[in-house]
Amino acid sequence: MKSNAEPIFLLPIIEGYGLRLEPLSLQHEVGLRVAAADGELWKLRYASVSEPENLRRWIEEAVRQHTDKKRVPFAIIESGTGRVLGTASYCEFMPHTQRIEIGELWLAQSMQRTWVNTACHLLMLGCAFDALKAQCVGWRSDVLNNAAHAAFERLGARREGTVSHFAKRRDGSVADVVLHGMRSDEWVRHKAKLIARLAKGAAPPKLELPRFAPLRSLKPDQVDALARLNPGAGKVRFVAPNGVTIANTLGHDNAELMAVLDGDAPVGL
Repeated sequence: MKSNAEPIFLLPIIEGYGLRLEPLSLQHEVGLRVAAADGELWKLRYASVSEPENLRRWIEEAVRQHTDKKRVPFAIIESGTGRVLGTASYCEFMPHTQRIEIGELWLAQSMQRTWVNTACHLLMLGCAFDALKAQCVGWRSDVLNNAAHAAFERLGARREGTVSHFAKRRDGSVADVVLHGMRSDEWVRHKAKLIARLAKGAAPPKLELPRFAPLRSLKPDQVDALARLNPGAGKVRFVAPNGVTIANTLGHDNAELMAVLDGDAPVGL
């Protein structure tokens, strides 16, 4: 960051620890809709997640703020699958004191308190301190958002205080805001701890993609297992097409039924 903040507005994709942070654009709209629907995050009183009908405008505003050099927004992508998990931004730039804040960060509910938060912050903190030479990184959060406070402190951030009557919530009430911060000398200590946390089991599991096999190639016991699948079962990841679809497929000259296998176990058709 040094004496001016220009380099931060030219950041490319930041990748590592199982994640890819891409500059936010409208191409991420569908993925963000799916991520926000995981937990209906727009219903949280203190969250910054846009309602589905307003999401496109929210993205357009974030991109405009990037153009105006007020914010650097990212889509958080799982590297192995390309799935959009949430979003995060650099904001509140203070080039003369070399301070920057991480904000507008939210994750799909199923990704919260997992390796994703640690990995995302490792990327953003590493870029801020190591590449942009920031001297301090900060966070702001609603005084009611105890989960966020705990998450920042697990990263090694210090709770610096509370600003009263600081920001409006979506319901019109006014929130006190809690400030957290981490200095560059503290980052040197905490970086190794966070990397070790990922290495001890918080890192993403190896992606095991299902494979496809022609129905005629299956062994008799696999065919029996396939026939017993219950498409309505909660843990079956794939469901068989209905009978009409199967009949139409069987009658098509160029079609072949394929079984979906997880390892050697049939999980769909």
